[in-house]
Amino acid sequence: MGQILTCSPTNSSSEEETITELRNQLSSLREEVRNNRNWVINRSEVQMPVIGRSLGEGAWGRVVRGTFCCCDVAVKEMHNDIVSPHNIRLFEREINMASRCRHPCLLQFIGATADNAKPLLVTELMDRNLRSLYEEAELREEQVAVIFLDVARALNYLHQNTPEPIIHRDISSANVLLWKKESNGEQKFLIMERLRVFNRQRRSGGQTEQVDIFSFGVLLCQMCIGELPDPERQGQHELLG
Repeated sequence: MGQILTCSPTNSSSEEETITELRNQLSSLREEVRNNRNWVINRSEVQMPVIGRSLGEGAWGRVVRGTFCCCDVAVKEMHNDIVSPHNIRLFEREINMASRCRHPCLLQFIGATADNAKPLLVTELMDRNLRSLYEEAELREEQVAVIFLDVARALNYLHQNTPEPIIHRDISSANVLLWKKESNGEQKFLIMERLRVFNRQRRSGGQTEQVDIFSFGVLLCQMCIGELPDPERQGQHELLG
């Protein structure tokens, strides 16, 4: 007859102690991550124009061209009317997440302020967004293919994040940023797409990566027809596609 293996009370107690110790270590690590704000930069190092053209504006704030360490950057400044302890905590949580994302197809986060004034978020400076490009001229097939592939790479990186996927929740042509490359006097917008990753969250509230996949499909349709898809004009869109 085979032997029946049992755990003695001593072994069981030892296992429980080990599990408790691991849980404590995990809790300490999570607290350390929350308190690790190595992304903080000094406000005095960020120069912004007193009056300047806004590069973009959203629910959280406006984006302007500025300088940091003598380099051109994009600076996002939170709106006055939404500055509150609660929103600043959300801001810091999202910045902690963004500061750990590293991928060639994601907008490069540089740093953010964390003093008593309005938060400033500093990123690399891109030249324009995808929406402004296709509104100016019809995209060529090779442009659509390159942009589509780069956005897919960025999303795959976010969705493969561990221990939980990062859901972007705002895949749109306004959030696909492009840079220009000069060649023989010509300016071309190509290849180096960047997907904004700020104001995003890990999986919660029943949302899954499918939210981004659906928006990804809408983005492809938008690039092919050169405008926002309209369900009431589906037949026309199919002909254009």
